[in-house]
Amino acid sequence: MLIQRNLLIDTLSINIGIAGKGNNLPVLQNVLVESGEKASFFATDTSVSIRISPQLELDYRGKFLIPKTLLEAIKTFESEMIDVEITGSKLLVSQGKTNIEFTPHDVLDYPEFKEPGQYNSELEISGGDLLEIIEKVSFTAANGNEAIKHSLNGIYLEGKEGKITACGTNGCRMAIFQKEVPNAEFDGIVIPKEVLPEMKRVVNKVDTIKLKIADTKIILEKDGLFFAANLIDDTYPDFKSIIPDDLEQKLTVEKNAFVKGIKMVMTIIEKTEPIKVTVTGNKMELGAENDTGTIKRVIAVETEDCKEFGINPVFLLDAISHIEANKICMEFSEKERKPVMIRNEGYTHLIMPVIL
Repeated sequence: MLIQRNLLIDTLSINIGIAGKGNNLPVLQNVLVESGEKASFFATDTSVSIRISPQLELDYRGKFLIPKTLLEAIKTFESEMIDVEITGSKLLVSQGKTNIEFTPHDVLDYPEFKEPGQYNSELEISGGDLLEIIEKVSFTAANGNEAIKHSLNGIYLEGKEGKITACGTNGCRMAIFQKEVPNAEFDGIVIPKEVLPEMKRVVNKVDTIKLKIADTKIILEKDGLFFAANLIDDTYPDFKSIIPDDLEQKLTVEKNAFVKGIKMVMTIIEKTEPIKVTVTGNKMELGAENDTGTIKRVIAVETEDCKEFGINPVFLLDAISHIEANKICMEFSEKERKPVMIRNEGYTHLIMPVIL
């Protein structure tokens, strides 16, 4: 049977990111193709699954496996059409003078996806809105072993009164974002951070998508595109109670000048080292030092307060990069161990200061 090369590449490119990822089961290093009245391509690592049903008719009825290694091979093909044949237990792929023969695993060994029998919530959401929600908070979620609690390895989402609230934290910084989404009404869920890149790739391809939430899974569906991921079964911290309401000192600083100043003082230190922030009157001094010298940068701010603290400059740049306004509003306190807070419309970012 002849298959369009570019269509097969586009389809497999979405599946390949999932096939066998984080799972040692050999059969999962393949994409499952089911061909009937229409074809579907399915990949899973047992915790994340993607099914794509492209506009593709195959002269074959049944199921067969495509090894993930085929993608790189067909990228080198030059002609538009690829000849694919299933003969017994073998998969034959050819074009011109090139012939590839695979002996895939038994298709009966490939696990079936069991769709939840009941969903707690379903809603339509703009792909752009869902991407924004993920990107605003996902970078603050913990990475693997740094999490002091399993749920911190994911981002929290809840829908209340037509708004989705999202949160990510690793215990040292926290991002909270709210977005108006019609009909958003669901209890809090925790989506693993490790599945978010694949989730974003799916959402990137659609204008709107159906979001379905079950007890243990989140599912996205749209016109032949299906994505499912297991949720983290762990309670998320009560982040709303952590947001301080007693930060008595505030300042406003021009965004570009702030970013340039931070990057300037970072030039002589490692990324993991803190910078020193000293606020006096209408000036902010950013400073850093190492064994060979010191560096300082003074920028203008709008404030009447005074404060000195250390802060992780990478965390600070990350927070600023997710704010679209030209001016950054910061809040802090004279009290020790109070976080530095950066706010913008619908967005709150907390960073714990560092002892210098």
